[in-house]
Parts: sequence; structure tokens; C-alpha cells
Amino acid sequence: MKDSLVVGIIAPSGYVADLATLDRAAAYFERRGHRVVVDAAAHLRSQRFAGTDDERLASLHRIAARDDV
Repeated sequence: MKDSLVVGIIAPSGYVADLATLDRAAAYFERRGHRVVVDAAAHLRSQRFAGTDDERLASLHRIAARDDV
């Protein structure tokens, strides 16, 4: 039996054009027995980016700081 993973999903550059696609990606990993953490900033949009520079950097830091991801 494989060990399950915790998958962290962020959007460090471009915004997610179709949020349903993000949901399907998370569901894909969950169906395979993994836990998924989608950072809230992955849902943001600022021009062509997934949030402002500060929001995207904070998102990356949040995921990197987690012990479980």
C-alpha cells in the first residue's frame, strides 16, 4: 500500500481561469487517497496573475511553512 501524501496547490503566477478545473485537480488526488490543501490565494485574480505579488508570495510561504505538505 502506498503512503498517502498531502498535496499543496498554489498559483504562483497566472490566475486559474476555470476554478472548476482546480476543483477537479484536487479531487483527482483525493480519489487516489491523498489529502489536498488548496491555498486560498489560488482563487485570486489581479490582472493576469493569481493575486498581487504580495498575495502570491504569502501563499508560497504559507505552503512552504507547513509541516504536512
